[in-house]
Parts: sequence; structure tokens; C-alpha cells
Amino acid sequence: MNEQRWKLLFLFVGLFTVVTLLVTWNSIYQYETHFTSGTNPDINPKAPPKPQLPTIRPEDPTRGSKQAAAITVVEFGDYYSLDARVDELALNEVLANNAGAVKLIWRDFPTATDRDDGWLAASAARCAGAQGAFWNMHDALMQAKSIDQAALAKLVAQEHLVPDTFNACLLSPQTLENLYHDLQDAKTNNIVTAPTFFIGHDILTGTVTATDLQTAIDRAAITSGP
Repeated sequence: MNEQRWKLLFLFVGLFTVVTLLVTWNSIYQYETHFTSGTNPDINPKAPPKPQLPTIRPEDPTRGSKQAAAITVVEFGDYYSLDARVDELALNEVLANNAGAVKLIWRDFPTATDRDDGWLAASAARCAGAQGAFWNMHDALMQAKSIDQAALAKLVAQEHLVPDTFNACLLSPQTLENLYHDLQDAKTNNIVTAPTFFIGHDILTGTVTATDLQTAIDRAAITSGP
């Protein structure tokens, strides 16, 4: 009789354990199911905000046509961006093919890499610009294999710049502050990629071809026509 009671007790304990596990598992399952159903992943995420063209300033470096009716290409670029360096060839081709009809405006956006060289190069071009040699320095920097103090010293001599004036500008906190403000201006206008081109209503990013640029220029010419 005692043996029978022990068997019933063990059976009861076993059933109780099984029921407890089932109830616990069911609660966990319902919680997980509710959590998942309440937070379904967004399979159609919203597109990032469209980049906007910041206000163009009189001091922004410009080359190409000086005609008021010229189509404007605005580039936000980084001297250490491989895409920007490749695009430079396409830009030069387009400017040559549209002489008198297209102008290029450069805006610094040194964010393509985490290297300080991009900031140093942007500052160097601006300091060369203070001596009237922005585009010469710009072109040299786009082709430079390295951008450091030694390389800049050679470029300063090559462009016949005044070294002391150039170095003072390069080390000036104001130069870096102006560059930082331009960077923030770009980010405020949803520009996140270097290079980014604004041509009429078209926005091009990354590596582009001369055909891509020309197509956007032609479209801008149509929309801005008489």
C-alpha cells in the first residue's frame, strides 16, 4: 500500500512538472509571438532625405564659362576620394566639350575616408587660393600620390607660392573652422557622399562618366532655356 502511494506521488509530481513546463513554454511562445508581431521589421524602409544644394557663395572656387547663362555644375568633393579623382577626368572632358556653356563650382566635403589627408588637402587648396592658385593646387592634389607636409612643400614651390604665407594659412584655426562650417552646411543639406554633383534638377553621386554629366547638362539646358 505504501508502495502504491509512493508511485502515485511520483506520478503526481511528474505530471505537475510536465504541466509547469508546458505552461512556461506557452507563456514564452506567446510573449515572443506578440513581440514579433508588434515590431515587424520594415521591409520598405524610407528613402534617405534628398540632398539639397546649399547657397552658392561668391567666394566659392569657379572655373569654366563666365557667362551668366552658363549651366552650373556644383561638386562637393574630397581630394582623397577615389571616385572624385576618377570623376575629375570626366569633368575636364565635359568642360572642354562645352567651353563657354558650362562652369564648375567646387565645394569641399572631405569625408570619403577617415584620413586627415583629405582635410589637409582641402586646407592646402584654400590657402593656395588665397594666393590666386586654387585650381592649380586643386589639379595637383587630385593627381598627388600622397598628401603630406613634404608633398605640399613641393607643390608650393612648383606653384611659386610664398611658403611662409601658405604655412601660416595652413596652420590658422580660422582655415579649419571655415572648412568645418562648410562640412556642416553640406550635412545639414543631406549631402552624405563625396563626390555629389548638382546639375540643374539632377543629383549625381559616386563615380560618373562624361556621358552621365553631359546628359544632365543637356537636360539642365532644356529646362533653363528661354
